Amino acid sequence: MRSRTIALTAIVVLLLAGCGGGSSTPAADLPADATSSAGGEGTVATADPETPAVPPATGRRVIADGVSEPGLTYRLPEGRWVGGGTELATRYDRFGQTAISHGALAYGDVSLTRLANLALGLYDWPRSAEIERTADRTVAGSDWYVIEAKDRERGFEYRLGTVRDADNSHELVFSFPKETAEARQMIESVLATVAWR
Repeated sequence: MRSRTIALTAIVVLLLAGCGGGSSTPAADLPADATSSAGGEGTVATADPETPAVPPATGRRVIADGVSEPGLTYRLPEGRWVGGGTELATRYDRFGQTAISHGALAYGDVSLTRLANLALGLYDWPRSAEIERTADRTVAGSDWYVIEAKDRERGFEYRLGTVRDADNSHELVFSFPKETAEARQMIESVLATVAWR
């Protein structure tokens, strides 16, 4: 009887140790957003909040010359585009026109902020439009300003610009009938292909 009690006690102790001593799931099997604490300090590991990468565009290659330098290249999304050899590519669907364009500028030795302010000054959209310079971003190893413009009639425009040197500033403009998740994915897919020549 005593040996039976000892055996049952041993089983209970083993079960409790298995339940309370920590997770039996290997670390490799835990989801990426699982929380964990080490050393009782409450360190929390969370999933990376960045947006998943969009696959690069695989359509026609555009060669965009600079004012006094070779310039850059990028690819259009797959589909039927009108133009797009160097400066402007457009396509149409039931919602209207989508356009991707490049401009080479010679503003002299200007800062990125000055270049963005010059671009903002060119907008002649209705007063009801939302036009905002958002956070700068890095594309093809260079810093670019970003301006987003939204209007019920004019649609959605995403404009980027960068300064290469005193004679070469570049601008990429994406225009859509309206802002959609697909439009933003298209922007990211094209920007993923930008490369300096």
